[in-house]
Amino acid sequence: MTLSGNGYGGRRRRGPPITRRVMVWVIAMGFILGAAYISFRQAASLATTQVAEMRMDQELLEREIEDMALKNAGLQTALEDEQGRAAGLREKYDLAIPDAETEAMLDALRERREAGIAADRLTEVIAGAQNEWTCPTEPETKRFVIQTPVNDGANEQAAFANGTVTVTGTGISVLSDGGLPEAWFNAGEPVTLTFTRIGGESTDVTGILPLHHSLVFGAEIHRFTVIKGDTLSFVAVTGQVCTFP
Repeated sequence: MTLSGNGYGGRRRRGPPITRRVMVWVIAMGFILGAAYISFRQAASLATTQVAEMRMDQELLEREIEDMALKNAGLQTALEDEQGRAAGLREKYDLAIPDAETEAMLDALRERREAGIAADRLTEVIAGAQNEWTCPTEPETKRFVIQTPVNDGANEQAAFANGTVTVTGTGISVLSDGGLPEAWFNAGEPVTLTFTRIGGESTDVTGILPLHHSLVFGAEIHRFTVIKGDTLSFVAVTGQVCTFP
């Protein structure tokens, strides 16, 4: 009896038909393509959501930028307004608070008012004042010795306008190398000048040279300038009579 089969005595097993294999392959490809499509749709949906969120963020950022620009413009306007108000206040302050020269004039004006000078008279004098003085006489220069604690000798005064005004002065002595006072005055320290009118009325002026002073006699003003002299202990006084005011 003859047996059919392979050499090992077993029956040959046939593989699946080709149609079955194709169907399996098609189904597998369908699962793969379906999974890919689902993944693609999910990715596209996620991307669309992210793009929408990014657009919303961009619009929000643009609105914030616009708001900041508006606020910045408002702050700039407010700053300009404040600068304008500050300039106005500064101008008012400058008008209300006079400088040193104006303050000195106001002090002199108050002093004259307190002395009983009528306001209309002061106004008239100020209105008639000019930069240039009208002086019918030439200036006259004289010198005298500044008195110190160790020097109260001769040449202690100078007289002007035929003795109408007499000028004297006192000061601090210069110290020697040994610390002892010398006869002449220290020009680097304040001196006191005394202007005495005829009749005995006097006015003191204290300060470091040069010093200036004026005396009014009716329609005349006697103007004086005092500087350090060219000789130890001496000062030079220049006086001139001018029309007042």
